[in-house]
Amino acid sequence: MILEAGSSFSLRRRTARKVTINITSLIDVMFMLIIFFVITSTFDEQSRIQLDLPKSLSAEVAQTKPWTLSIDRDEKVYLNDEPVERGDLAARLVEGAAGDPDKTLVLRADQAVRYGLVIEILDVAKQAGLKKISAVTLRAQPVDNTP
Repeated sequence: MILEAGSSFSLRRRTARKVTINITSLIDVMFMLIIFFVITSTFDEQSRIQLDLPKSLSAEVAQTKPWTLSIDRDEKVYLNDEPVERGDLAARLVEGAAGDPDKTLVLRADQAVRYGLVIEILDVAKQAGLKKISAVTLRAQPVDNTP
């Protein structure tokens, strides 16, 4: 390139462009996903009482909100996660059964609890007027006995 006299050749510096990413729509999409998952998720209500439940192949999921009667490894009794003395249990169950005779009682007993205590608690519940009593177990893996 030849420059002639009187001509000017100027080198202009290009100004660097500031590159930005508009994330407004991304934020909107993320917000909508959060709302979707919060609305559609289900929360499994776990009991605060830690039990080692026995396993059963015929375990079923309860469809209504029943009462929960738990017996822990130390043979302490809880009604809806609240400690209850065995002497007061019958009165509490009678009081509840009078308000709702079709109320279901779900028995959660640690597998280390004496069988006699479980039967004693079941007897108290039946005498209190509760007709629907079920036991909670964990689902066992079926054993394949084919040769």
